[in-house]
Amino acid sequence: MGISIIRISDKVIIHEKNITPEFFDLKTKIAGDILQKFSNYRVKLAIVGDFSKYESKSIKDFIFRE
Repeated sequence: MGISIIRISDKVIIHEKNITPEFFDLKTKIAGDILQKFSNYRVKLAIVGDFSKYESKSIKDFIFRE
């Protein structure tokens, strides 16, 4: 399956199922590194999908905060 990305000017929507599960493990710092790039280029990122399978309190707090 390919990556589905919709780009409308300065906004990007990516479906959660197209992202490696390691992204959602905050200890890997993958999410922070990638989100920092989007922030640096002033691009808003929305990740949509079913996040109920991620049980870590830190990722739930992160999703809620962002």
